[in-house]
Amino acid sequence: MLADPEGNVAEAFDVPVTDGAAQRTTLVVVDGTVRAIYEGVAPEGHARDVVDDLAETGLVRP
Repeated sequence: MLADPEGNVAEAFDVPVTDGAAQRTTLVVVDGTVRAIYEGVAPEGHARDVVDDLAETGLVRP
């Protein structure tokens, strides 16, 4: 996760910012392999959704 409240990282990588926020994408990387991609997510409940999905695959225990 990356917090960028001042927008410095977004600016450095030319990431578009709308109303103070960049489009959210979460990558789940396990041992160097991308196991899941979540695009255009909203913060509300997203972490729980990811943990639930990872529990279903056996990668974590809830």
